[in-house]
Amino acid sequence: MVNYSRKRNGLKIASLNIVSLRKCKDELGITLNDNEIDVIGLNETRLDENISDRELRIEGYKIFRNDRYVQRGGVASYIKESLDVLRLDHQMNSLELLSLEIKPKKARYIFLVSWYRPPTTNVDDSTLESLRAVVTRLDRQDKEIILIGDTNCDLIDNRNFNTKKQKQLYSEFQLEQIPN
Repeated sequence: MVNYSRKRNGLKIASLNIVSLRKCKDELGITLNDNEIDVIGLNETRLDENISDRELRIEGYKIFRNDRYVQRGGVASYIKESLDVLRLDHQMNSLELLSLEIKPKKARYIFLVSWYRPPTTNVDDSTLESLRAVVTRLDRQDKEIILIGDTNCDLIDNRNFNTKKQKQLYSEFQLEQIPN
């Protein structure tokens, strides 16, 4: 199921845990075009360097990826070709993360940060510190930050350790959850 965000800065943004981009690429292309999605962040792409961007091409979109390995993990984003995009490299080995700077047609630049946390990992201090470092760098530039992805965390359960840690970070940077 694709999770849609309301239009932000004139962009229709979506997020999806795709569980193998290679297997679902054709269906994803139909979904992107039928729903006029400008930007989608994908989790669990399950790609590696042996799979080329050409194999993953969807007409009208550019792909950006941060592969983990084929069996699990990885993040990617498809962005409409008409949008100006710059990939930001943060060199964070502890995070499955992809940061992009996107220029909507009639709005100021935004930062899109797509991240994935496997369900078997805790939100430990090093993970949160890595994410905090990325968000801090972006926050200094006074542009909107949109954080999307699958963090495998129930943000309603305030007793959960992972929930508490993530909510602390979101609060610190005044990030809000947009229901979908």
